[in-house]
Amino acid sequence: MKYISKYIQSSYALKSEWGMGDHPLFLDIETTGLSADRAMIYLIGTARPEGDLLHFMQWLAEGPADERAVIEAAFSEITPETTVVTFNGETFDLPFIEKRAKRFRLPYSFDYHRSFDLLKKLRPLKKLLGLPRCGQKTFEAFLGMPREDKENGGDLIRVYWDYVRSHSEQLAYLFLIHNEEDVLHMAGVASLLAYRALQYGELQTTDVLEAECADGALQAAIRVDESVPVPLDFTRNLLRGRIRDDLLTLSLPLTDTALYYFFQDYRNYYYIPAQDTAVHKSVGEFIPKEQREPAKKETARVKKTGLFLPCAGIARAGQHLYREAPGAQAYLSLSEVDLRTPAFWNAFIREDLPMILSGE
Repeated sequence: MKYISKYIQSSYALKSEWGMGDHPLFLDIETTGLSADRAMIYLIGTARPEGDLLHFMQWLAEGPADERAVIEAAFSEITPETTVVTFNGETFDLPFIEKRAKRFRLPYSFDYHRSFDLLKKLRPLKKLLGLPRCGQKTFEAFLGMPREDKENGGDLIRVYWDYVRSHSEQLAYLFLIHNEEDVLHMAGVASLLAYRALQYGELQTTDVLEAECADGALQAAIRVDESVPVPLDFTRNLLRGRIRDDLLTLSLPLTDTALYYFFQDYRNYYYIPAQDTAVHKSVGEFIPKEQREPAKKETARVKKTGLFLPCAGIARAGQHLYREAPGAQAYLSLSEVDLRTPAFWNAFIREDLPMILSGE
């Protein structure tokens, strides 16, 4: 068995709140086929963050007889605190290792270790990031990460068997660099998890730099507590947005019209047709009967005119939801909100932005 160890400067900061814990171990395997019943593991690569460095290790089977030692050596790096980080590993790498370990009667299982599959976490970002597919190399291209390796795992099977026969260092380099870039680039690809905070409303506002109404839109620029690796422009319906580092800018369409606030307990109200408004029965009983009628869901309402912002329809303290009709799109009245406060934007990011980005 051949062992390789080196330290590499990492340009990507990993955050424990992304779900990988404080002790992530990036792992990738190379095999001689897709079936663990018939193929072997000939190379395992791992990388562990240590300060600003990544401790990168590889274990290469110089022939089938080394496979057991490769599995044992790699598994020795996994501690109870380790989170095993892979790309599609919960579907391929980890079950493959377990099955091959079982063949050698090795008591290894990932059931007792935390697993974090980057593919599963990043796949929901495909639409937001505008990607054609969800392969690791596609995510790398989005980040602008260069690759020296030009091979794929399938092509390297033949290269490995040629290496077993010849022990050519030139041949070994082809699958070693392929595995190395797969492992090390996972740390970069993991930085895309920052966009999940945008998509799922988990950003927190740290400062409101701008919030003004102009040309029928609300223009906002806010600082958030997450920094993304590359700028992203996004458009949904009439919303336009951009996030660059920790600066989120938004252009939100406004509606200048008359809308209604509808009372939920409509049976407690009278509708006054001449004024197109509803009043509580405790007040309406003083209005002549011919000028009032029992309110219905559609008429238990009060009208408001002004600028409105579409929202998710979640009521907030001190704010009313306005609509054209019961159950229709909800709006906030700009006269009832303070656009300069982080609290407003935290609520918007948490409740409204995910709805807009999902296209619902």
